[in-house]
Amino acid sequence: MILNYEHKLLTEWIELNHSKYAEGYFEKGEGSGYINYSWKPELITPFIKGIIEKCVLEKGARILDFGCAKGFYVKILQNMGYDAIGIDVSEYALSKSPEDLRNRLFLLKDSPLELFEPNYFNLIISKDVLEHVPEFALRYLIRELKRISKKLFLTVPFCDENRKYINRGDEFDKTHQIRYTLSEWLELLDNVVVEPGLCKLIKHDKSKGTLCCFLNNDEFV
Repeated sequence: MILNYEHKLLTEWIELNHSKYAEGYFEKGEGSGYINYSWKPELITPFIKGIIEKCVLEKGARILDFGCAKGFYVKILQNMGYDAIGIDVSEYALSKSPEDLRNRLFLLKDSPLELFEPNYFNLIISKDVLEHVPEFALRYLIRELKRISKKLFLTVPFCDENRKYINRGDEFDKTHQIRYTLSEWLELLDNVVVEPGLCKLIKHDKSKGTLCCFLNNDEFV
């Protein structure tokens, strides 16, 4: 298969920047807001269940967590009876994932989205990921995620007119590349269904500065 030129450019960018997503990023707050990024099912399980309820997915449905980090969403989804996998750019994060998940978690450079057939996944979840990618890759990733999924759920932080994040805590993450206003995100994503209830489940007081949405298509319930 001939891979998209955009994927090749993105892979080159990842190679240049992968060290930013190592131990310091996930455990020590270096360039991020994370300290000891760890398993907290009591916090994330209600959010995952909320998404599943919205999608009305049957057990065994294929789900991708795009930007899976240590694979905690994949673990919950597997425990719930879904055929879940994860893709990320961080070799460190995947190396620290639960050992029983390691065969279900993949590096983006090794598992490009072009390899998947259209509508392959019943659901893709991509939480707080797209703001990290370079501008040249943003539309490519959105296009590919839409192509290979029947349902796509995204969360991204958005900015005010001065390009400052509404949630000031998002300013601490030095790996954030994309600073779009809410209206710019909505225009880019097109036909979104905004989910403020799901946003409050996972973002709590940060929900006011976060867009949580499904990308709408004929497959949606």
